[in-house]
Amino acid sequence: MSYSKPCCLKEHLVTFSSFDTNDRLETASEIARKYCLIKDDTFVLPSRDDLVEHRVVVTTLNTSIVLLDLQVLHGFFSHILIDEAAQALEPEVLTPLIFAGPNTKVVFTGDHMQVKFNSAY
Repeated sequence: MSYSKPCCLKEHLVTFSSFDTNDRLETASEIARKYCLIKDDTFVLPSRDDLVEHRVVVTTLNTSIVLLDLQVLHGFFSHILIDEAAQALEPEVLTPLIFAGPNTKVVFTGDHMQVKFNSAY
């Protein structure tokens, strides 16, 4: 089963990146492990308090749904930046937008001239 590998960078940033629950610490580089949330030699998801204590939250489009389990609600973020939006599928882009409130600034970035996502289906 895939979840997200949370990492904290300096005290201002918490990130999520995809990983498999069977991943061992050695699967992340030594540099990356310095910034990861690790308990008992295992990658752990941040708590809601971890998110509140950080100014920037970075996640993949698909793993942003994990934020719902942390009771991150509509309007929690002042800004949402979606990178590589030109390559993303519409449903993927909609997921993080559920956290936008009426005052949230949303920015879509991406090069429309890049090769688009190509599904084998």
